[in-house]
Amino acid sequence: MVEAYPPPQTVNVPPEVRPFIRLDEYPQRASVAGAIFVSPDPEGGFEARVRGRRIEVRFDPPLPPDRTVVITFGTGIKDLNGNSMAAPYTLAFSTGDSIDQAGIEGRVEELEDPAATWVWAYPLEAAPDTAAYWPDPRVHRAPFASQPDAGGFFRFSYLPPGPYRVFAVTDMRRNRLWDSAAEAIAIPPADAAASPDAIPTLNLRLAPHDLWPPDLQEASALHRQALRLGFDEPVDLSAMRVFIQAQDGQELAVIQQYRDPADSSGALLTTAPQRPDDVYQVRVDGVADLAGNVADSLTAEAPASVQADTLGPRLTWNRPVAGQTEVNPADTLAVGFSEAVILTDLPRAVHLLDSAGAEVAVNWIYPEPALGQLVPQVPLAGDRRYRLEVWGDSLRDIWGNVAPESLAVIQFTTLDPDATGSISGRVENSPPEARVVIERHGMEGSRQAPVEQGGYEFPQLPAGSYRLWLYRDLDGNRAYSPGRVDSVITFAEPFAFGPDTVRVRPRWDTEDVNLQWPAE
Repeated sequence: MVEAYPPPQTVNVPPEVRPFIRLDEYPQRASVAGAIFVSPDPEGGFEARVRGRRIEVRFDPPLPPDRTVVITFGTGIKDLNGNSMAAPYTLAFSTGDSIDQAGIEGRVEELEDPAATWVWAYPLEAAPDTAAYWPDPRVHRAPFASQPDAGGFFRFSYLPPGPYRVFAVTDMRRNRLWDSAAEAIAIPPADAAASPDAIPTLNLRLAPHDLWPPDLQEASALHRQALRLGFDEPVDLSAMRVFIQAQDGQELAVIQQYRDPADSSGALLTTAPQRPDDVYQVRVDGVADLAGNVADSLTAEAPASVQADTLGPRLTWNRPVAGQTEVNPADTLAVGFSEAVILTDLPRAVHLLDSAGAEVAVNWIYPEPALGQLVPQVPLAGDRRYRLEVWGDSLRDIWGNVAPESLAVIQFTTLDPDATGSISGRVENSPPEARVVIERHGMEGSRQAPVEQGGYEFPQLPAGSYRLWLYRDLDGNRAYSPGRVDSVITFAEPFAFGPDTVRVRPRWDTEDVNLQWPAE
């Protein structure tokens, strides 16, 4: 940007003004319109015109008097070679004799597309009389907007004083509304009071938000005493209730229900015997997805099966997977099957062996009818080969059918302790319920550690680069809760940034990686 009109922070600007900026290169015309935001949103909107290297903004009707106007020229503006502006440019002026000077600043985390991401500020004292819920970014366009830079930092500098609710949205459709089915949003940990004297800071974390409950896609009989329910997304069955009714109204009893270990969107049911040639109506209540959306009165039809179950159980899921390396020696091992099994068969049918073929002693946990977990009585040795053997002739389903004679051999290798290091440190101003999260660059997943007596530690980390951040686990579920926008808002759990890159070296303790919780 080489020129701006009117000059920044000019007062007493005529309402008929046509502001513009001049760039050092020619912009792509198609990139301009969706990359400009005028705050507050003017009556009648605005038109952006490109004339050579100049981008001009026109208002019809003219701007109101005594109004601070902020125009953000976003990084979605591109030159003829497709290169985006390096940073957004903000032009502020006033049609009155003063400019609002209150501000809010912060940083957006998980920022993947800065050019499409905007930060929207809604003044809480300006709720429309017609709004049943304010603000709802799905239906209300924000009066004020800013755009983060490539590092995620944003700032509102010319706001009227007062309380605001601030969201960051990846506005891929560029319609200044949040499309909850397709666009990520960052929900704030609290509202912010904009002031010219003390500028509040907000940390925002972008995440997809699922507001739609699960749907039942199919119900099918596996045999005369089993049904499978298939949903359109992973589900939580803890509060699910299933009712099955024949055509003449007779109920079909559900003996047990449990998740499919190999498919988190599936549920398996054991039923009373089905009647031949009947078609059953299945109704499901209380099933939830992993975002907490609950569905009731989901229905499907399931033709009855007259076939008895004559096949034994199949191994359909295991942890670790075959050939996996860098398995944590303290991890719990698990095996899952195609149907409910006689759980007391598992200690005879599943064996953990070391590289010499010696059996490793384990304790068993049976969380579900088709799932067993093995906990080694002594942590496994590091940098060693192990194998899980599942002997089919020793495993039966609940109907007594024996599994195939040779079911599976799963080999894996534990993490070499000489290839690991550790990270530890303290958290200044540590709040209650604080937890530290560590993520390895280039790898999925994370680990967490509680803050205890102001300190934290991550032992046995594979060598590599990591980043750390921390949050307050207010709901006690040991997972960061990003908040929710529905008929009411649930604020996100507060979080704070840590170092972007911490190196872990083999056989080295990286100490004094201290984190700072913002003063409250």
